[in-house]
Amino acid sequence: MRFRLLVALLGCGCLGWVVDGTADSVADHGPRSLSTVSALEQEESCDAGIGGSGPSPSLALLQVQASERAPRFERRTDPMPSAPTAAASGPVARLNAAADAQARLALLRPLAWVHVPKCGTSFLNTLYNHPGICPSAPAGAKLPSSRDFLEPMTHFLEQYPEDMYCRGSISASYTFMWNSRMHVGIGLSLYEANKGHAITMLRQPEQRIISSYHDHIHDWNGLIPPRDIREFAEAVQGCQVKMVVRTGDSWNTCAGARGAVPPSHEEVSLAVRHLRQGFAFVGLVDRWDLSAEFDNMRLGSGRSEQEEAYDTSELRGFTDDADRQLYAEAVKIFEADLVRFSVSEETCRRTCWGQPS
Repeated sequence: MRFRLLVALLGCGCLGWVVDGTADSVADHGPRSLSTVSALEQEESCDAGIGGSGPSPSLALLQVQASERAPRFERRTDPMPSAPTAAASGPVARLNAAADAQARLALLRPLAWVHVPKCGTSFLNTLYNHPGICPSAPAGAKLPSSRDFLEPMTHFLEQYPEDMYCRGSISASYTFMWNSRMHVGIGLSLYEANKGHAITMLRQPEQRIISSYHDHIHDWNGLIPPRDIREFAEAVQGCQVKMVVRTGDSWNTCAGARGAVPPSHEEVSLAVRHLRQGFAFVGLVDRWDLSAEFDNMRLGSGRSEQEEAYDTSELRGFTDDADRQLYAEAVKIFEADLVRFSVSEETCRRTCWGQPS
């Protein structure tokens, strides 16, 4: 459902072209405009554990609101908010309170996508198929399969450069090609530069770790491979927190090896606050199902293989406590946005697909 939240927020359409209340194939339409709804697709092979067979609340939020309202870690010592409630003022509050989707989009641009490893590479499809974000991109632009390209995101961005196809929509200090593609954390200075413009997707922490381990130990940067998944988990724990409060000069801020330093309590607290006060959109990979179903129903790509949730017993009792705290905050934000923009599975079935429930 996280994409529906994005649709409601920015008005890009739920998961397909919706014209006069009916959903049609992308191939039936020409160049996109703000009056048509973009094709939001899921690339089945980019990330493990993403898929599903029915509506989900993430993509709905952006759709429904539109139709209804048409480095290193740098120490901070200021206190955390006393309660996990949205700030009464600030860039995110102003964006949520904007009169309509067009106004919200104007406040969001230029956006900064904080791309956490194993948390939805195919979200890039959503951004490129939004007519208000990448108006020059061809309809249905889509990441290639990792079966065909070793680095599908690199290939896609070389084919459709963001400065050409998404002019003015992407942060100059936090770009798709460098920061998002390379999983470079946003840290403190880049966060301040992009506060209110950041967007991200997060994932249940142990599921993210297991997915990374089985994807060729994706986040491991040691010369000697980990002995087992438990050692891997201990090295890469807190990845999502690190992506929010740390940064780096090269690939994958949250990559780890033996001796890696997990996030401190202070970093976790700061990440929670930054997520709530500075991120305009927070989605949940674990609620991706609607995008996969649309990919099957509307774009004729064939049903992607839905991956069952991983059995966390292979972690032998390990839990990623730092990322669990950040993920819990993400769930609160997500659920509150569903209520704020009156998004549900029923509203998305009605407004996204033009079909009866």
